[in-house]
Amino acid sequence: MDAPLRRRFFTLLLILAPVALMALLALAYSQTLRTQRVLTGAQVLVTARLPYLKTGMLPKTGVPRPFLYTKPFIVAGTSHQSMLAVHLLGHENRGLLAITTEGTLLWVNRKERARVITAQDYRARFFPPGI
Repeated sequence: MDAPLRRRFFTLLLILAPVALMALLALAYSQTLRTQRVLTGAQVLVTARLPYLKTGMLPKTGVPRPFLYTKPFIVAGTSHQSMLAVHLLGHENRGLLAITTEGTLLWVNRKERARVITAQDYRARFFPPGI
């Protein structure tokens, strides 16, 4: 490899390496935000579930704010009856997070398909939906 070609290669590398690093950092930050929003929503639902079962009243505090969402779902052959849900900040049009009468957390997408989520070991996918 002659000197001008080598210089062009290293110049291109010096330009593309920081751009690629910034793209990876942006994806990692996005993953962290999505994970944190799900965990916050799960905490709000778990906290609101027992008072709602005892009193029938929804708490007035909490962001995101829980609302009644009574819809049955069948996930992997198991029937789940949801009772409360929250819209996650930044994901209002993608779906919602619901809690069942037994305390199981469900992610319900906008096509109303549900999947079970365990808050203890939940991590969002590295690539956001649509990529």
